[in-house]
Amino acid sequence: MAVGTLLALPTGAYGVLRGEPAALVFLLVGLYALTDVAWWKVRVTDTELVAQGRFSRRRATLATVRDLGISTFGTVWVAPADGRAFSLRMVSPYGEGGVQDFYRELRTRVVAAGGAPGRDPDDLSLPPKGAHPVFSV
Repeated sequence: MAVGTLLALPTGAYGVLRGEPAALVFLLVGLYALTDVAWWKVRVTDTELVAQGRFSRRRATLATVRDLGISTFGTVWVAPADGRAFSLRMVSPYGEGGVQDFYRELRTRVVAAGGAPGRDPDDLSLPPKGAHPVFSV
C-alpha cells in the first residue's frame, strides 16, 4: 500500500494542479491509502486495549480477555468476554519488535490485569468462530 500511496498522491496532486480532472481519482486513491498510516493504531495500557481502525474503534478491558493468539497469517487476534473476537492487522510485522514482541507484551499485560489468554504463546491458530477476520472497523 505504501508504494501505491507514494505514486498516487504526487501523480494526483500534479495532475490536479495542471487542471486534469481525471487526476482527482489518483489523488483520492492516494489519500485513502494514506489513512492506513495516519489512523490505524493500537494503544495498550495496563487495563485496556484500544484498536483504532479506518472508520471505528474497538475497546477491550484486559481483565475480560478470554482468548488471545497469533493467527497462521501472522496477525494478533483478541477475544474479549463481552464481544466478538477481532484481528489487529495494524500491528506491523516490520516495526521494531514486530508481531511476536507485541503479542508477548500484550499477553503479559492481560495476565497482570487478571485476564485469561488461554493459549500457549507459541501456538499459531485461527481466531474463534464468528471473529472479524479482517479488522476493517
